Amino acid sequence: MNLDAYIRVSDTRGREDDLISPELQAGKMDEYGQAHGHTLTMHPPELDVSGGKMQREVLDQILDRIRKHESDGIIVSKLNRFARTLLGGLQVIQEIEAAGGTLISVADNIDLSTPTGKLVTRILLSVAEMELERIREEWSDAQRSAVTKGVCTASAVPPGYTKTPKTDKDHPRMLVPNADALAIKRAFQMRGTGSSISEIAAMLNAQAPYKAPTRKPKPTAKGKKPKEPKRPTTVGQWPLTTVGRLFTNRVYRGELIRGTVTNPTAHKPIVTEQEWQAANSIPKRTSPRAGSDPTAPSLLTGLIRCAGCGYAMTPVHSVTPRAGGATARVAVYKCKGKHSTGRCPASSSIKRDRADAYVLEAWREQMAKLERGGAVRTPEVEAVVEEIANLKDELAQFAADITLRDALGPDGFREQVDTRVANIADAEKRLRILSGQASVVAPTVAKWDDMDLPSRRKVLAGSVDVVYCRRGEAAGRAHASADDRLRILWRGDGENVSVPYTW
Repeated sequence: MNLDAYIRVSDTRGREDDLISPELQAGKMDEYGQAHGHTLTMHPPELDVSGGKMQREVLDQILDRIRKHESDGIIVSKLNRFARTLLGGLQVIQEIEAAGGTLISVADNIDLSTPTGKLVTRILLSVAEMELERIREEWSDAQRSAVTKGVCTASAVPPGYTKTPKTDKDHPRMLVPNADALAIKRAFQMRGTGSSISEIAAMLNAQAPYKAPTRKPKPTAKGKKPKEPKRPTTVGQWPLTTVGRLFTNRVYRGELIRGTVTNPTAHKPIVTEQEWQAANSIPKRTSPRAGSDPTAPSLLTGLIRCAGCGYAMTPVHSVTPRAGGATARVAVYKCKGKHSTGRCPASSSIKRDRADAYVLEAWREQMAKLERGGAVRTPEVEAVVEEIANLKDELAQFAADITLRDALGPDGFREQVDTRVANIADAEKRLRILSGQASVVAPTVAKWDDMDLPSRRKVLAGSVDVVYCRRGEAAGRAHASADDRLRILWRGDGENVSVPYTW
């Protein structure tokens, strides 16, 4: 018979000692084929593919060959290389038999042409499925135990940390801050005060050049060249996407998370909770839209949006008629009107100097309030930080209580967990608002007059989420004041705002 040889390895990492290598599987099938006079067609091995799912690239190709009668069947070194699921395995076996093919397992000596062979196949698939569940449960327990002990099992170490060696008797494979930790902390502080990702990347390139994570190459088919790991285009330069992902990683708060298991004090943090929340309260900024006027100063570029559609307004010059047929050019922020999603239902425009002066005055008042309240570390901030820590401790204790889990049942237990998670999310949102305000306090007010326009924009972007502008008619009269037409959402207040925005 002309048979297709199928090779699969579930997980190639960390299993070098007990790995059923592709070469070993291929050798067993080749010996069987020569002993029984079969011709084997070898296929590339499927690496890091679970036997619990039956949709696999190489297996699908083999099944397609059997359906086209280009092959008489499939041969595997052991049945669990073919499948570790009873239902999925039987369904694929039925497809093979319906196409006139067969399945041969060398180690199990399976012959599907007899009722006994079919029974043995079902038994072995059931055992393989049970073994897969056992492996998953043991792996989950091992991960939970490792996280509880503060052991980092990730193959890639986050920038700013070094992993202690396995031989360290006191703290094996734990994360400790390294020489780059100060630069990472500085990155969080810059982000918290409104710095852009590109500005932060430039700082990191200068103070802590990027070191691409090293991963052990995966084994490949015999004679096939291993794939080279992906590297940044310029050695030592931080990719912007990598910089952006830094600020959402809770590892810098000293946490380790694996699935549903969290250890909030696994290792020494690089940033405080307040610095982490401030860095994550920065909304997405918008660059000047096409058609904007680059010659006139526009303080609110990227911050001011049309309340009718939510899109950023464009700084342009508008031609205004004057007496005697004369015209005048007036600098305005203007809604584009027509967008990719459709036409704005209530497009607006406002004079630039009018909007800039209003927002600047309101910003000075807001900074004065924060300075008087000592916003860098207010009792309110301290209280929310403590509340979050207590809520997380309560969640961890509740999740670990097996007695409660059995008493409440799966649905009741999950409902209680979801409620506690929601409480933590609400407290973290309050902290993001307070931290965002606290990160841009006072000294900037005194230095305002000495700043250039880009620096002023940056300071405002650290304090303001968005400035919405509505039409005068929406405020009740055609020539409404700036106070009627503009609404400032301070740092952290702009989350989940729907448009059109009304007040």
